[in-house]
Amino acid sequence: MRWVGLGVALAIALVGLPACGTAGPAAGLVASDPRLVARFGFGAEGGAQPSLVARAAGGFALAYVGTRPGDRHLHVATSVDGRAWGAATALPAAEFSDASPALVEDPAGRLHLYFVSNRSGLAQQVFHCEEVGGAFGAAAVVPGLEGAQDLAVARVGDEVLLVAEVMGAGVVARQGPAGGALRVLPPVAEAGAEPAACAMAGGQVVVAYQRAGKLWTRQGLPGALGPEVLAASAGSRLRDPALGWAGGQGQLAWAERADGGMALRLRPFDAQLGFGAVEAPGLGAGEARGPAWAVSPDGVRLLAWGMKTMNGQQGVMVMIR
Repeated sequence: MRWVGLGVALAIALVGLPACGTAGPAAGLVASDPRLVARFGFGAEGGAQPSLVARAAGGFALAYVGTRPGDRHLHVATSVDGRAWGAATALPAAEFSDASPALVEDPAGRLHLYFVSNRSGLAQQVFHCEEVGGAFGAAAVVPGLEGAQDLAVARVGDEVLLVAEVMGAGVVARQGPAGGALRVLPPVAEAGAEPAACAMAGGQVVVAYQRAGKLWTRQGLPGALGPEVLAASAGSRLRDPALGWAGGQGQLAWAERADGGMALRLRPFDAQLGFGAVEAPGLGAGEARGPAWAVSPDGVRLLAWGMKTMNGQQGVMVMIR
């Protein structure tokens, strides 16, 4: 599944970006494109590291972390169709900073949010909270992942696969029911960072991570992954891999240094980890980081990313195909 048609340059206005989500073309764009459906955090809490999930019953949910000093906490927004978005809601915050949100939906249609935080005051740990009655409850520690830096989560059948970068341990994996105890799987990589994960058909998964600025992937059943496959490399250091799978094809996205700042790159792949040509979506002036994408059951495709504009404002953009 290729993100064709994203090559139109979208210039970001330097002032006046509102703070909450919008329906229709994203306000604040000099040349509005109808595919740009929402923006969050600009001029307010900021925004980075978006996580997108398509709901089984339709619609999407988005989580991101604020970037303004003193507000590095989590925010969640939802959409019934990917086009019209409500305002983002801040999750209950703790004294310390949160990072790396990862959303997943369980078989009953409940949202679960995993994230990394030092809110315990002891070390970076993975936390989990669940949406009940339209609001997320208190966060609890996921044990055994002290020193976590980044993480990703994917729904695999009735369970979730959690992949985390852990200081001194590389990229590790856990599997189990969403919100429940997670069993330990063999490590994904002894050295790696910024993991991504997605589920394929038949219980297969793909995981990605960066090491020494190159992107690597492994495919297979959770706990029985195949050998590493080099997915992307360039003259600059590649960052923030993201994965998605729908309709028998996949998409790898990442950020890399280009003329004018950090820019996104996209690359399709097939079930055998055969990678196609690299695409440059051309998302406008500024620093683009942390891509995320999701496809709804009825085929609506969303791409989200963190953007830092030329005047230093930060937020999250959402584009529909």
